[in-house]
Amino acid sequence: MSEGKLEELFGEFSKVDKSTERLQISYLIFGRIAAGMENREEGIEKTKTSMGRTWLEAAERFDRILNDDPNKAFEMALQLTLLPVSTDQKIEDINKWLRGDEPAMLGRDELKGNLLKYLAEDQKSDRLVEKLGEYISYDFSKIKDGKSAFEDPGCYLSLSTILLGMKVGKNVDSSENVRTLFEQAKSKFRDPEVARIINYYQNFEDTKWLVDELKSFEVK
Repeated sequence: MSEGKLEELFGEFSKVDKSTERLQISYLIFGRIAAGMENREEGIEKTKTSMGRTWLEAAERFDRILNDDPNKAFEMALQLTLLPVSTDQKIEDINKWLRGDEPAMLGRDELKGNLLKYLAEDQKSDRLVEKLGEYISYDFSKIKDGKSAFEDPGCYLSLSTILLGMKVGKNVDSSENVRTLFEQAKSKFRDPEVARIINYYQNFEDTKWLVDELKSFEVK
């Protein structure tokens, strides 16, 4: 990340008085730094914390947003999940990492009511379900080892979305969109390739939580 970009972000941070909005900006700052580390940007090696720790710093701020204002947490996770693919490759190189955790964040237990209501009532929810379906359908067969799993953000994004789909499937009285999402996730979760990929993320501090949650599901 360039020094100028950091100054811009921190400048915005200093203008905000509301604690939740400050946390949102802080979340994006840490996510942006972590994405830069993933992309091996020039100068990023000077960052003192590890990449895994930086992602966790972002996640901790999301937890605080969730505690302070679940509605804002939901809207932020929704917007980042739906980040459009940018025609500017430098921007897209960041966006593709920022999308990663967001489907799983949408699936947090604290946001279940927000998500189910959105999927059942919001006219725009078809777009969300379509996008999540694209994430779920990621081709895991092209991932040959742990290194390639970590280098392709689409791999982690797909697992994050599968988790979301499995969690919404717990709801008995579900909307059509919820049922569609659950069936897509369940079908993909049964793929032996998914079990192989999950194990690549088992031993890293910033990804183990996702593995633990995915492994809690048993698909009959």
